[in-house]
This record gives sequence, C-alpha cells and structure tokens, in this order.
Amino acid sequence: MIEILVTVVILSIGLLGIAATQTLGMGYNHDSYLRSQATMMINELTERMSINLTAVDANSFDINAFPMNTCGAAPAPLCEAGVVCTPAQLATYDMFRLACGFNAGGGDGVVNIFPNGTLNITCIDSDGGADADACTNGSNHQITITWQRANLNINSIANQVQMVVRP
Repeated sequence: MIEILVTVVILSIGLLGIAATQTLGMGYNHDSYLRSQATMMINELTERMSINLTAVDANSFDINAFPMNTCGAAPAPLCEAGVVCTPAQLATYDMFRLACGFNAGGGDGVVNIFPNGTLNITCIDSDGGADADACTNGSNHQITITWQRANLNINSIANQVQMVVRP
C-alpha cells in the first residue's frame, strides 16, 4: 500500500513538472509570435518610408507627433482608394495604420497585438546635429516596437524589436 502511495506522489510531481514545462513553452511560443509580428511591422513601415521619401526628409514620420492612444479617431483624410494626400498626410496615415491596425474592426496594429505595445521612430541625424535640420536627408532611422510580457513570477519583462534602417 505504501508503495502505491509513493508511486502516486512521484507520478503527481512528474505530471506537475510536465504541465509547468508546457505552460512555459506556450509563453515562449507566443513571445516568438510577437517578435515575428514586430519584425514584419517594422519592415512594413520601412517600405512605406522608402516609398514616401519626401515625408522622411521633412521628418513627417515623427511618432511623437502622433499619439497612439487615439486609435479610435482615424486621421483625416484617410489616404485610401484614390484619395489624394500630401506626403505628410500619407506619413500620418501610415503611422496610424501601423499603430492602430489595417483592419476596419481592429485586432491588429501595435496597440492591439502587443500588451502595452509602443512604437518609437527616432532619426539618427547623419551630421550629428551640425546644422539646424533635426533629421538631415539620408539619415538612418531607428524603429522600435516594445511590449511587456508577464512571466510566471507576476513581474513583467520588457521585450522589443529594434531595427536601424535608411529609407
């Protein structure tokens, strides 16, 4: 009888270990998914910046000028389906779509996919600020998507994907 009790206890501990490993594996799998999504989003923004070099040169891709907490209100005009927009309006629209999503019903975009997700675009001035232009034409841009991932200790760990690109 004692042998059976010991066997049940050992088996229970083993099953709890397997369950904990499965839970950790699912968390790491989801984190990998988020990293992939962030990489694709940064690549999407890089392509949009490369197409709209006039707005890049005018520093219109300034995410600090676009509050990400206003995802309910789309920028006007919506630069879609034949609407003529200036390069600055198109840059604002591109940042809105990346931050808030491409689907009309939401569900994608940095704000919707990533827990406490943030998007940051920083110009790395190629002349080191030697002139009055804060972002000299041809400068690199650092694009960062940051989010929080909760671990099993109820602490949160900041994750990010960061790329330096020259549009």
